[in-house]
Amino acid sequence: YYGGLSDEDSDAYSRDQKTFRQAFPELKVKWIRTLRVPWRLRLGGRLSHRDITPNALTGSILADLDPLGADGGMFAQINSSLRYDTRDDYNNATSGVLEELLVGFGLGGGGDYRGVTFSFDHRHFRPLTQTLLFAHRMSVDWTLGDLPFYEELKLGGSRTVRGAPSARDRGEARILLNGELRWRGLPLWRRRHMYLGVAVFGDLGQIFERGELPHGGEWRRGVGMGLRYHWQSTIVRADYGSSGDRTAIYITFSQVF
Repeated sequence: YYGGLSDEDSDAYSRDQKTFRQAFPELKVKWIRTLRVPWRLRLGGRLSHRDITPNALTGSILADLDPLGADGGMFAQINSSLRYDTRDDYNNATSGVLEELLVGFGLGGGGDYRGVTFSFDHRHFRPLTQTLLFAHRMSVDWTLGDLPFYEELKLGGSRTVRGAPSARDRGEARILLNGELRWRGLPLWRRRHMYLGVAVFGDLGQIFERGELPHGGEWRRGVGMGLRYHWQSTIVRADYGSSGDRTAIYITFSQVF
């Protein structure tokens, strides 16, 4: 947790002072109905209880700033989204478009948490050749009300701006742009549809206050490249990202989008 500290100020803190441990058992339910292809309606909900403990005994940014939700507690959310989805594969699309509008309402903390999240997500997958693909995503999110810090919009890490520290920025509104040039790669086992591919990417995003627009000089940028192991729709990715003077390596499952 960095609060509103600048990169220069946050560098004065140790890793333990910037991090915390959390346990949050969670129950999720989801219902999806196809209205008329390619339109879909999704309804869902989740209930969780979060225990949070700063890693540092003294000097913890989280303990010192004490944001809403620093003590954890119960949180419940219901959400609904409308999707226009022409992708050829849910997990590893090679063509098509996804447009999604989502609204979520959450409350908890004995009444201290009460807020609404609005999101718009656009994804486009354009094949350039039989094995080369350009994919991009634009995501815009807005929140209203009082949400605990761990439910705020986040920027930084393996799924947003690669190279920047995980959840480096948190706040009330976010815009995120991701672009990837994906090459399916070399066949490892054609009969099993196994390939080793490469991706080159660029990420751009900003957290800003809900009553304002993004500022020109406050963007987080990340660039890099990575490997992709394809097996049917299963993807294992290893990305090397650079953001400013920071770099990071991510090894995980699934495409970023």
